Amino acid sequence: MNLHFTKKRPKIDFFTAKSRGFDTLFIKRSSKIYNRFSVKPDSMEGQDMKQTLKKCEDKGIEGEEKYCATSLESMVDFVTTKLGKKVKAISTEVNAKESTSLQKYEVELAKKRVGDKVVVCHKQIYPYAVFYCHETVATRAYTVSMVGVDGMKVNAVVELFPFAIS
Repeated sequence: MNLHFTKKRPKIDFFTAKSRGFDTLFIKRSSKIYNRFSVKPDSMEGQDMKQTLKKCEDKGIEGEEKYCATSLESMVDFVTTKLGKKVKAISTEVNAKESTSLQKYEVELAKKRVGDKVVVCHKQIYPYAVFYCHETVATRAYTVSMVGVDGMKVNAVVELFPFAIS
C-alpha cells in the first residue's frame, strides 16, 4: 500500500463549542465563521473548514451514529454513551523522528481488536480541535503493524466496514 504518515502531531486545543463558535449551520452562517477565524473562504484553510462543517452537518451513512466533538468532555460522553465506562483508547503510532513522503508499506501483522462495538474518532481540519466520531454496527477495528520501504515502522489503527458495491 502507498501511504503517508506524519510524525509531528499538531497541538490539539479543545474548547467548548459555545466558547469558540463551532456551528454546523454552515450555509446560513459561513461568513461569520470565516470572519471569526480571519480565514478567506476560497483559501485552502477555508475549504478545509467548509469540508469539516459539511461532514458534521451531513446525515451520515445508514446505520451510523455520528457526533462532532469539540471538547474532550463531549468526546468522552459520546464514547461512553455508546460503549459504557470500560473502554480502551487506541491510536496510530509512528516510530520515526520525522514525517516521510508517500511510500509503500508492507503489513507485518494485523490483529482484530477484541469486542464488537467500536467508536472511531477522526481529527478534522479546523482552527481548533474537532473530532468526527462515529459508531456503526458493522465496523471492526484492527491494529496493523507495517514497515515502509525506508524502514519507518507504523502501528496503525484501521477500521473496516462492509459496503455493498453496485
